[in-house]
Amino acid sequence: MGEQHPDYDLSYMAWHDWPAGSFLRYRQEDAAYFRGETQGIPMKELRVLEIGFGNGTFLGWARDNGADVFGSEVSQEAQNRARNAKVPLLDPDLRQACSKLSGSFDLVVAFDVLEHLTAHEIADLFAKLEALLRPGGHVIARFPNGQSPFGRHFQNADHTHRIALSEAIISQILQGRPWQRVSYGNAYRTKAGSLWRRTALSLRYATRDIVELAVRSIYALDAPLDTNVTIRLKRL
Repeated sequence: MGEQHPDYDLSYMAWHDWPAGSFLRYRQEDAAYFRGETQGIPMKELRVLEIGFGNGTFLGWARDNGADVFGSEVSQEAQNRARNAKVPLLDPDLRQACSKLSGSFDLVVAFDVLEHLTAHEIADLFAKLEALLRPGGHVIARFPNGQSPFGRHFQNADHTHRIALSEAIISQILQGRPWQRVSYGNAYRTKAGSLWRRTALSLRYATRDIVELAVRSIYALDAPLDTNVTIRLKRL
């Protein structure tokens, strides 16, 4: 899924501030976010695959909530951390997994991954996920909002990003394939933390909603405007 720079591993992990001892750890805010994005999909006893698991934040949360977790990652350093934590790994190419684990997963997540691929690579990835997911299984993917001026902040903050995405572009890439869109919109907004923090976040989100409503009305747009968006797809 794209050529990897020789210094990718350690520099990328350091850039994200992911020290080795933090693998699989998550904060209260992370847990609240994952609960929100997976709402309606109970983790208990699910077989879950994360594409591009990075420092394993989601994997740790999902495993603590009863899921049987697997990971796939191009970073050798991340793979080493996963092996040390006894997380089963799938080769990033996924070809062998498609034959050995066909129809065995209930949920695949990809947070901040698809923007690192080309349109052709995204199409190839979803073709493999068609094989890996059972019918009725879900894919949840988050990426910078390619239809919002605010999405440019994250889209242009990483030189490894290769495509700006939106619901329309995902639909084009997957046209004619056995996928049904379940939901698409702004990434889940958490309100975890102290009372002061929850109050401040509530005010921030209310202001965003007002700005979004005004901009969409003025420009006759029908698209979310937050920096990141999440799409949930069901395998037919």
